[in-house]
Amino acid sequence: MRFYLPESQQPSVGSYCKLTGVTAPGGFAALVVASQAIKLGARQFPTPLHPDYAQLLDGSMDCQWVELQGMVSRVAPEERAVHPTVKGGEVSALIVVNSKFKLIEGLSNAFVRVRDCVIPGRNQSRQSTGEV
Repeated sequence: MRFYLPESQQPSVGSYCKLTGVTAPGGFAALVVASQAIKLGARQFPTPLHPDYAQLLDGSMDCQWVELQGMVSRVAPEERAVHPTVKGGEVSALIVVNSKFKLIEGLSNAFVRVRDCVIPGRNQSRQSTGEV
């Protein structure tokens, strides 16, 4: 689920929060329109899953916390993304929060480990595009 909060209540990475709100249908998956977020402190991230490339493509890992390892085949500063090649294909890792993107630009041909939530690519008809 995704949730939307006023800017002043946005949680930081690693925050454990109690949300109050209502569900809404969203574009593909349900979302929570939160009216309040109470920060309960920092917590450890869960142990990541280690899916294979086929699982990434078939949608079964949608919104799951995963860890991937691979060689960065290209860096796309205009997209704020790096594209590691993992066993089976290439994935896109979007850098959402990073004011020092210049550090990431030097990762071309580097072996990296990425932990993130998976979002399979979908078109406007909600069909899989074969992108991760």
